[in-house]
Amino acid sequence: MHDLLTIENHGPLITASNYWTHEIAARGLLYLSINAGAARLMVPDSQRSAISDMRPGARHIVVSMLPVDQWQPGAYCVEWMVEDGSDSPWSCHLSPGQIDRAPGPDDVGKAWIGSAWDNKKGRPHKCLERPAYFQIVPSLPWLKRIEVP
Repeated sequence: MHDLLTIENHGPLITASNYWTHEIAARGLLYLSINAGAARLMVPDSQRSAISDMRPGARHIVVSMLPVDQWQPGAYCVEWMVEDGSDSPWSCHLSPGQIDRAPGPDDVGKAWIGSAWDNKKGRPHKCLERPAYFQIVPSLPWLKRIEVP
């Protein structure tokens, strides 16, 4: 039996989570949590260098997602791309077991908060925060820029 992944929130902030001691993090998997208009990418200790890779020139984050009815076990359903104006922005792709829930169709085009989190002294620590934009796409990988207001 697997332990349940828990995340405690204060609006868009993560105040506590067992993610960093959970089997998902032990396997080196990123996890995306959605709450209060925020997309929060949780980064395991083994992937901490990804946060440093995201930071340079980060302007905003684009969260591209397949329609929920197309999610398949073992396949990608979400792309997290840090737009930095380069030809090769930092991105990752997540499977259904790496996201707690999908934003609704009404959330497309709205400004969100995108943040990356690691574990510092046993507590969740926000390492990066930028405006974020959610879109539903027909396929992944997508890796296309969007026009932002």
